[in-house]
Amino acid sequence: MDYTKVSLVSDDGSGIGRPIVGTGIRLPMGLTDAGGDIVPARDYMAIMPVNVNMGPLSRGVIDLGTPAPKKIVAFGDFRLNTVYAAGLLLTSAPPSAVGSDLAMATPGLAFANQPANDSVTVRSDNAADVGKTVTVYGTTTGTNCLVKGVATIAAADTDYDLALPDGTAKTNWGEVLAAEVSAALDGTLTLKEKSGGLTITTLDAEAISKGVTAVANGSCYGLPVQVTQSAGGASTKKLGVIGVGPLGEEIYDCITQAAGTVNGVTGFTTVTKFLTGDAAVATQTNLEIGQVSGASTMIIVKNGVLVDSGVHGNVPADARYLHWVFVNAAGAPSAGGGLQDWLKLIIYP
Repeated sequence: MDYTKVSLVSDDGSGIGRPIVGTGIRLPMGLTDAGGDIVPARDYMAIMPVNVNMGPLSRGVIDLGTPAPKKIVAFGDFRLNTVYAAGLLLTSAPPSAVGSDLAMATPGLAFANQPANDSVTVRSDNAADVGKTVTVYGTTTGTNCLVKGVATIAAADTDYDLALPDGTAKTNWGEVLAAEVSAALDGTLTLKEKSGGLTITTLDAEAISKGVTAVANGSCYGLPVQVTQSAGGASTKKLGVIGVGPLGEEIYDCITQAAGTVNGVTGFTTVTKFLTGDAAVATQTNLEIGQVSGASTMIIVKNGVLVDSGVHGNVPADARYLHWVFVNAAGAPSAGGGLQDWLKLIIYP
């Protein structure tokens, strides 16, 4: 690698990437592969924010060039402190991918009478809906934990409690964000909070969903999403995101709206659905590819210890971009210690 061509773009302009050869640090010269052979390291690099007593957040992207590396090994040489952490994600997404559109100007639906620590029931007024399965997406009360509940209509004009997919009763719904039906409705479907019997929302005949926007071109490169309110003023309602993870599994994120842009935490290979039932009708929200977060990275260094999430085998063949993030959970620079040393990387072909 020609390190003069290494570029790092940081949202606060404070990040640098540089080779660490000649710094007096002893590094392993090779990595043993599955066949027992020694694979020489291609490059060495170190990353660190310039503001050494780090503030709340610093991010950047390094172009590692071609050929894209097959593996990176990272280790931290910074102070042991649980509020400081670093995360790395090797992906094919260049810096310009951040902010790319996934779903634009999506309006809310202002579902009413949110359960707020209650069960949720579903009911159809038409016997032709017997056998249809209702899936509802929402939060656990007091959290941004997105879950889904299901119920099957067995008779008309009968309330059915939503349960988790494994059959466990769900009695602590917070906000309902969306609903889907396994086939188009013949009657009207009503969702209610159980204790008071108040209507959250209804789905009319022929509907198959409410609060769900399908994302057609949802490639997200393993990065989280971000949301920006494009119209309708400030809102603090919750939005849900559904997609596919690195192992092909269905994964979720839930983001609370705020002024400006809010970044999610879940890294998506592909985004499939955007859930907006809780948001105000006047609020329109853009869903975009976001920036790397600690929770979405391949490699996490925390409290001086390397934690490997085990997704290295799913690194894309063209993953030449290293997205990095440093987080200070204390929220402010600390004179008593920050990320004052290097995070070292060994890059293998």
